[in-house]
Amino acid sequence: MNKRNIIAILAACASISYISAEQTSTTGIDKFDETNIFCRNHCLPGNYVIQGFNLDSDGTVWMTNTGPRDKVVLTHITPDSSAGLKTDNLGYMVFNYFGHGTNTAIEEVGDDRYFWVGCFGSSNKEGFYWTEKLVGRVKFVPGDTITPDKCNEYYYIGEYDNMHPSIDKENDLLTINYSDAVNGAFRCFVVYRLSDARNAPLKNVTISCTDAFKSGDKRSLNMTDVNVTVRDLTQIIPIARPKFLKSGYGSAGDKYYAWQGYDVHGDRLYYCDGGAHLEGRKYDVLTGHSKAYVTVFDLEGNVVEPRTEIKIIGDHDSLVKHDLSHFWSMESEGVKIDGSVMYLGFGAIGADKTNPQRRTNHILRFNKAK
Repeated sequence: MNKRNIIAILAACASISYISAEQTSTTGIDKFDETNIFCRNHCLPGNYVIQGFNLDSDGTVWMTNTGPRDKVVLTHITPDSSAGLKTDNLGYMVFNYFGHGTNTAIEEVGDDRYFWVGCFGSSNKEGFYWTEKLVGRVKFVPGDTITPDKCNEYYYIGEYDNMHPSIDKENDLLTINYSDAVNGAFRCFVVYRLSDARNAPLKNVTISCTDAFKSGDKRSLNMTDVNVTVRDLTQIIPIARPKFLKSGYGSAGDKYYAWQGYDVHGDRLYYCDGGAHLEGRKYDVLTGHSKAYVTVFDLEGNVVEPRTEIKIIGDHDSLVKHDLSHFWSMESEGVKIDGSVMYLGFGAIGADKTNPQRRTNHILRFNKAK
């Protein structure tokens, strides 16, 4: 190992030790009462369920959804925990042909808000967009619709794909989840100082993706090469590169579900997996349970709090009682940490018991400050 690599490793290890943050625990997420409801039954344009969410320091919330298949939609809302459907919002912005948007971030810069999202994804044969090659940073402008070639900035971490960012402004952290063909059995992450990333050197890279942003054909499978000026994060020293197996990190015999987002806060990585039992949309068959779990890792990829079930999601009677889902379908859709408080997002089917086609969105709050 050469001297430069040794210095880089020592610097990264030292950076982790300087992160200071109040730790948020999974303690209590297996219990539930009315005070755990932060935002209930918010409807998004087009009757879609959320893909994830972000918190704003002004008390508002940013919800994202993927729908139709070629779009990521960012909607700004005021959270409301009361019963009943809410259809109002503070504005939304549409991102065509970007990717799946499983995890995104909001960066606050004065009165402006910047959306961080994986971009230059490719359509598959069903018309869904995946395999994002870069992370884009875009100023939120309500009412705008943009394509991935119109971002304000781009961030490059190497020849990987499936980019999903997270920002911890308090600790000056930018984390990017990505897929690595060499480590295909693992969830892979890289953590940088946000301030270092924003000032990383510029570089021109060529990436390949399907050509909808040029042709306008959202289902096009034609590949095109794109030359993009990026912030080259391969030229700065990351704080950490955590990774862990996609399954096998829980107890013996555990069943694992689709990953549903993550958040990094301080020296902890909070990770969700889960699934709704009505994936087949058989509304007349009210059997089974939705499942949702949170696992907490450190920035070396070690489990520091075991995989813990959010039990309200599988409690039929409580879902009906609290006007969350009369059809018992709640899919985990993201986690965010604010101080000692953990926020968990859910997309629901059937908040309106007379209309199983109605999709609504909830955010539950745990370890709420007294």
